[in-house]
Amino acid sequence: MVWYSQLPKPTLVNKVIPKNAFDHYCSGQQKRLITDKIEKIRWTHELAWETTNLPSQEVKEIQCFEIELRQEEGTEEALRIIDWAIPFQTFVTTQKVKWLHR
Repeated sequence: MVWYSQLPKPTLVNKVIPKNAFDHYCSGQQKRLITDKIEKIRWTHELAWETTNLPSQEVKEIQCFEIELRQEEGTEEALRIIDWAIPFQTFVTTQKVKWLHR
């Protein structure tokens, strides 16, 4: 069980974010990097006063993402671009996609 499955239901977003949503923030080489290294980006939760009822003066929101990686090596720059493009603090979990071969 993933830890964020225990978060309050109002925080759930559960939306797949297209990889091209980050095109505005990167060069052609970086776009290819995101395409080559990342399989899927899922916005899982939004932790904000409106969704948690916990006011904070220091942290307005935390966006939680689950990113499926095509390969684990060399993904740091792709993850940095995604983090930079999101205007709030982020919490990202990653996992390597396991392909089933028949």
